[in-house]
Amino acid sequence: MKMQEFKARSANKELSTDEVIDQMPEEARKHAFVVGRWVWVQFPERPAAQTRNELSRLGFNWNNDRKVWQHPCGCYARLNPRVDPRDKYGIREIEDEQKN
Repeated sequence: MKMQEFKARSANKELSTDEVIDQMPEEARKHAFVVGRWVWVQFPERPAAQTRNELSRLGFNWNNDRKVWQHPCGCYARLNPRVDPRDKYGIREIEDEQKN
């Protein structure tokens, strides 16, 4: 990854939840939900390389344990392996998030 791409990707990790949702590829938006302030995307099967690259460029990371793409939306927390964020914060549909 080029330094310029790395800096842009790092900056994108600070985008708000709404900004991330607005910039997501349509294919990803169909499978996305909000956990706390983070945006998670869980595809039923592996998405196209172009979609994966776009998510990565936008600041998403693949979480292999949970099998989801996750974007922190500028909100970082210490990892607690005993607590599932979905249980702690709940899951909100994208449409619900955009109405708030």
